[in-house]
Amino acid sequence: FDKITEQLSSLCVFDETRENALKLKPSRDYDFVKEELLKADVLYSYILKYSEPRLDSARGSLDRVVRAEKGAVLTCGELLHIARMYRNFDRIKKWYFQYERIDSVLDWTISTIYDNNRLEKAISEAILSDTQVADNASDELYDIRRKIKQTESAVRDKLDGIIKSSTYQKYLQEAVVTIRRNKFVVPVKSEYKNEVPGIVHDVSSSGSTFFVEPAVIADLNNKVMQLYNLEQ
Repeated sequence: FDKITEQLSSLCVFDETRENALKLKPSRDYDFVKEELLKADVLYSYILKYSEPRLDSARGSLDRVVRAEKGAVLTCGELLHIARMYRNFDRIKKWYFQYERIDSVLDWTISTIYDNNRLEKAISEAILSDTQVADNASDELYDIRRKIKQTESAVRDKLDGIIKSSTYQKYLQEAVVTIRRNKFVVPVKSEYKNEVPGIVHDVSSSGSTFFVEPAVIADLNNKVMQLYNLEQ
């Protein structure tokens, strides 16, 4: 019997289902066994006739739902797992009920599967990947990212004025804007590092270039950092 439960558990999509499969014990209840075998027979005949439904991997999803109910904050990846779980539930129900059939012992069991299309859609639209949240996930996030773009644009405009200025061009290794330690900086020749007021955030390996955050953009850079913190 252990070999049977092992084989059964290897086919389970969810960790919880796999654990339940391993806990199965033989029953002496004739009527119960007869009904369960009939359900298995009906489901097997469906799979033979129509092929099995396509399901995504969603192991551990139920555990994540329980954690969320207790107030835990889930990661993007965990939310996507939950969305896949509900998508699987929806696929199973649609797969089963789309075909012509005579009422069977499985009808009630399949109909009780809780599919939450609204939540699945909300997660899928708001979470783009394991690490990326869509701009329109919330009005507040949309507003924060809009301000980030505006502030970064203002920083770049000021830096563009610096690197194109005849006053500063002779101090720069090249007329470019780069990023060091999440700050917008310009590459200043080492011999002129004191000619460009600001904060040094990095130095090239050769020591010939100092990456300086000009003082005129310090407040804007700080605002960008504050907005990124709000975004998180």
